[in-house]
Amino acid sequence: MFGEAAPQIALDARVAQLISALSTQQSFVCTDHLQARRRYRASRQQLAWPCEMVGEAVDLLIEEPGVPRLRLFRPLESRPRQSLQTLIYLHGGGWTVGDLSVYEPLCRKLANLLPANIIWVEYRLAPEHPFPAPLEDTLTAISWIFRHARKLAIRRHSDWPGRRQRRCQPRGSRCTRQTGASHFASSHKVIS
Repeated sequence: MFGEAAPQIALDARVAQLISALSTQQSFVCTDHLQARRRYRASRQQLAWPCEMVGEAVDLLIEEPGVPRLRLFRPLESRPRQSLQTLIYLHGGGWTVGDLSVYEPLCRKLANLLPANIIWVEYRLAPEHPFPAPLEDTLTAISWIFRHARKLAIRRHSDWPGRRQRRCQPRGSRCTRQTGASHFASSHKVIS
């Protein structure tokens, strides 16, 4: 049982080609951060598929200080906008590399494939803005999105399945929240 070799599973040829292409790229680890970002962008763009048409791709007008740039991608789907789920997309890159020029094709593809609204968050990057600045941008963006859901014509968080419910104990002395997600959100001031 423990001495047996694990069964070999063949890797899909397309995935193997992608891994090979990413593995042979020039390293961007030992350079300055601006050069690393340029190299990262160049290494990813050659692997990206073309930007597909979506129902809408718009930079959101935000008049609040401290809220990062957001872009909303709506699918070509013909259902009413508010019936669609909304995903908040946070790109990879260890809080230091990656931007919309790299991930826009993926956001567009996800919007149509799911179909769902996709909101891109352009959080600040390190080392200019060390951690936890990118996380704070993310939480600020989520809070702004929740507060402006109706204006954005996206499904309001109060309509989401599993949304927190309040249950008052006898004499209304205390209210408890029912879901762990809402506890996380409320403890981080995401849901007001």
